[in-house]
Formats: sequence, structure tokens, C-alpha cells
Amino acid sequence: MYAAVVALFVTAFVLPQHVQAENYNLLIGGKKVTSENCGDLTAIDGVKGKAKYDPASNTLTLDNATITTTAEKAAGVGLWNSIKDLKVVLIGENTITSEKSGGMVNYDKLTFTGAGKLTITGAMSGNEDYCYGVLNPGTVTVDGCTLEISGGVNGITSGRWKFNKCNVRVKGNGTTKDEYKGSMGRLGYVPEFTDCKITAPVGAEWKELKKSGYTFQSLFANGKVVTDWVTIKPNAAPENYNILICGKKITSENCGDLTAIEGVKGKATYDPATNTLTFDNATITTTAEKAAGVGLWTSVKGLTIKLIGENTITSEKSGGMVNYEKLTFTGAGKLTINGAMSGNEDYCYGILNPGTITVDGCSLEISGGVNGITSGRWKFNKCNVRVKGNGTEKDEYKGSMGRLGYVPEFTDCKIVSPEGTEWKELKKGSYTFQSLFGSNGKVVTDWVTIQPNDAPETYDLVLESYGENLVAVTKIVKELTGLSLLKAKQLVESAPCIIKENMSQEDAKEARDKLLAAGATASIHLHGTWKPSGINVQTVDTAAKVIYTLQGVRLNTKFENLPAGVYIVNGKKVLKK
Repeated sequence: MYAAVVALFVTAFVLPQHVQAENYNLLIGGKKVTSENCGDLTAIDGVKGKAKYDPASNTLTLDNATITTTAEKAAGVGLWNSIKDLKVVLIGENTITSEKSGGMVNYDKLTFTGAGKLTITGAMSGNEDYCYGVLNPGTVTVDGCTLEISGGVNGITSGRWKFNKCNVRVKGNGTTKDEYKGSMGRLGYVPEFTDCKITAPVGAEWKELKKSGYTFQSLFANGKVVTDWVTIKPNAAPENYNILICGKKITSENCGDLTAIEGVKGKATYDPATNTLTFDNATITTTAEKAAGVGLWTSVKGLTIKLIGENTITSEKSGGMVNYEKLTFTGAGKLTINGAMSGNEDYCYGILNPGTITVDGCSLEISGGVNGITSGRWKFNKCNVRVKGNGTEKDEYKGSMGRLGYVPEFTDCKIVSPEGTEWKELKKGSYTFQSLFGSNGKVVTDWVTIQPNDAPETYDLVLESYGENLVAVTKIVKELTGLSLLKAKQLVESAPCIIKENMSQEDAKEARDKLLAAGATASIHLHGTWKPSGINVQTVDTAAKVIYTLQGVRLNTKFENLPAGVYIVNGKKVLKK
């Protein structure tokens, strides 16, 4: 008897025993994923293609797999998960379809990833508690992949959702029983979007519902829960347009309003469809140095710059503008471009133009500490242009129009001042340059004025002195200029000075006579020909200065950066050489 018991005991431990399969808290079509079937989930009824689960890495891989179930309620859920940190990797086209229940349920942290797509379809009719695409009491992250989710009542519902640079479409048809159920109905939180956003429907917003101690978020549009397809797409990388303002790129994100760029004020836009940069009473100001400090830089072929009103580009420590392609200035407005007046001479220019610039019928005023305009090909078509460069002792060919690539082309316009200019050629290496020289045999460093051939002569009104009648003369100047009374008084006190420019001869004479009648001494001169005399050069210290032009316009720049001329500095007239 004893021997028989011992034999039975030994047999119990020696004979092979049936080992119970391990469950992984994952159900497909109501069937458990276990250690026995995880390597090939097509062992589960309703699964086709390639599908497997790796418990070591918590990874469910769907590779062109289809999961279909016709069961009802909990047994009919296509995919059910309560594994923490489950990763679902998508390869190719995959589908989960539950005809009579929910498409998927997740109770923990789950991430969809991979280059493939997964379409999840829940029941479209029947028991409304199971008419959902994905029910998520946990946290679902959609990371860079593509999902399409739909259900008869809710598309996605419950929990926390994180969308990271992904493509997702979601639809839930809603229900008359609950106005908060729909495509994205009764989520636990407003979803997080990283490098992606809802692109449709337009104008959707999240609406909060508080009920029984819980807070839900549903996506609404036009005052109702969304029941149409909700589309999430990655944010498009901004397109660069080969234009820089103040060293910052113009892109598809900021082109509609360039005041988004620091240093830009007024109205400025770029339309990539027509290659048109529009300045509408815009100002561009930068204090950066070298390439980063160029006011406007372009290499867009066929760019048009349209000018409306008064516009300025000012670079205190670098060039005003650089153009590398074909560019046309046009419009009824004016653009003033000021490059650095001192400092690194390589950047003391108004416009550097290795490309081709056409000035078509508009007005430009360009200045720089060394060159006004330089390089490339220039075409002037019936336009008004003033250009000044102060030149340099280091190069006798640099000045107002220094070292251009070609003699400019003039159509229905011409250089009207200074008189007696000529183009002088310089050959250096394999390059040929053209610079504008004056009758004195030196490069021009004064203002060069280009006017249309049929432009009427205009005159400048000059106040030589106000005599003994400051008050009366100030009132007349205020009337003529539109300045405030204070600025008009400051302008009058700066005499001799120009009161108003570019007047018709008749208007200029009438204004002069008004000043004469008030006891002032006044005269008129052809535009651009009057030069102040008898003004002492004064030393300007480095303390804070208030600077005005002789016309009473306040200048927000440093004295050393101003072009040569006469200015009112701290109430005193100063000649800048």
C-alpha cells in the first residue's frame, strides 16, 4: 500500500502537466489574447491578415489586418484594452468593425503609432449605449498615424485624447436623447493637439457640460454638437518665400500681415500667388547689423513691390535693401529707403542690387552712407527718384550711383540734377562697373534727381527770416503745412529753411506773397536747387537729442546716422556734413 502511494506521488510530479495560458487584459471580438494565441491573432475568430501581440514590449501590431464581429454588447466590442502603456503599431490598411456593438474600448494608457491606417467602425444603430467608435475611459495618444473612427451616436467619447502630428477623421451621428453626443461627444477633457489641428468643420469650439460631479467636453459648431466628419491634420510647415524683412523670413504664416515681424508697422502684405509685396503707409525699422540688419532682402523672381501712401525702410547699422532677382517698384505711393550712414562701409548703402530693378511710375528716395544705389541693372520708367550716397575715401567710384553693373535705362524720364553728369566706366578684373560722375570730375555724392520728361517744374518755398512778426508768420506756416502750432513755430524759428516743397509756381508765389505781407523775408526756388548758407557747424554732444527736419518732421534716429544736411537739434540749427 505504501509503495503504491509513493508511486502515485512520483507519477504526479513526473508526468507532464497542462500549463494554463496567461491572459493579457486584451480582448478581440470578445476573445482573450493569451500567451497561446498572441503570436498569431488570426487564431481568434473574425481576425484576418497579420496581427500579433508582444507582451514583452506591450505592442499590438496590425499589419493589413481586419477584425470583424457581429456579437452584441460587451462580447461584440471589436478591441478591448486595459493594458497599461499599450502600443498599437499600424502597418498598411487595417479595419476594426463591430456591427452591433462599439468599435473599441480603452481603459488605460494607449498609443497608436506607425505609418499605416486604422479604420474603426462601431454599430450605426441598435442599442445606443454601444453605438460608438471608441469609448476611452483612459488615455489615447494618436502619434503620427492615420485613424478614421465612426459610430452611430458617438465617434469618440470619454477620457483624455492627445493628437500628435496625425491625420484623423471622426464621425458620430448623435442622438435626440442627448445634445452633447456626436462626433466628439462627452470627452473627459479638451483634447491636446501637438503640431496638428482641427481643420474641419471651420469655427468649431468646445462646449462644457457639468453633470453629477463630472465635467465633459463636446465639440460644437453653429450652436449644435458636431455630427459631421471632424478632420484633424498636421500643421503644414510654413512655406518660405525668399524675402526677408529685418532678417526675418516672410512665410505662409505671416505673409498676410507682415506687422507680425518685429520692426514693421502700418500695413504690409505679401501675396505669393501674384508675387506682390504691398506697402500701404508702412514703416520698416531695424537696428541689427550686417546681413541680419538689412531692411528688405529679396530673391523672388518677378517680384512686384506696390507702393501706397508714404512708406519707409530704415536700417541704422546695415543696408537698406538687397535684391538678387527681377523686381519692379510700382504704385502711386512713395518709398524712402535709408541705409546706414556710418559704421561698416560694406553695409552703408541704400540699395544693393545684384539683380534687376525697374522703377515704374512711382516715387523713391534712397540714401546710404557710402552708396545710394549700387550693382546690377536699373530701369527707370517715367518715375520720380532721388538718390544720395556720401562716397568714401577708399573708393572714388562709390557715391550716389556707384559701381552699377550697367548704365541705367531711362524711359520717359531723365536725370535733372545735378547738371552736367556723365557715366564713367571702371574695369576691374573681369567686371565692368558704371558710376555717375559730376562736372567736377568726381563721383556724385549729392542728391541725384530723376523726373519724368513731361514733369512740370516745381518750386520750394523758403523762409529767409520771420522779421518782427513771429506770431503772424507762424499762423501762415501752420496754414500752409498743416503742422501743429508748436511745430509750425519751431519751423519758423529755424529760418532760413524750406517751408514747403514741390509746389506749383503759382501756389509758391501766392504763399511767398502771404509771408512777405506778414513782414517775413521769403523766396521761391526750383525744387532741389536751394541750399542754405551762413549756417555754422555746431558740435553735437552724445546726450539725448530731439531732432527735426527744417520742415518740422521729427526724426527717430541718431544724428550720426543722418545724411548730410541741416537739422534742428535740441532747438538749434545744426549742419551735418
